[in-house]
Amino acid sequence: MNPREQRRRQAMSDLVDVVALEEFHQSHGQPDLQPVAVVIAAYRERENIQGVIDAIPKDLCGLAVSIIVVIDGEEDGSAAIIRAHGSYAVVAPVNRGQGARR
Repeated sequence: MNPREQRRRQAMSDLVDVVALEEFHQSHGQPDLQPVAVVIAAYRERENIQGVIDAIPKDLCGLAVSIIVVIDGEEDGSAAIIRAHGSYAVVAPVNRGQGARR
């Protein structure tokens, strides 16, 4: 990949991150995260995410837990389910796959 293509890809990746963070703050404001955060990557998990969230303990070793689900290109309404269960959803507007890096 030539340097121009690398810069273009990095700029697109940065833009996706900015949009995801803006949407996160619009949906959650400034989150009050607990001492333990469980971060879950998701893609097209509408049918499964509620069960996953329900299976995570509310506290670990006496410390409260926050659940953060990072959705890589939401298309199925997973974020609404996650938020309805009191968890945090970070939604990337496009799917970048496992190869996405920051």
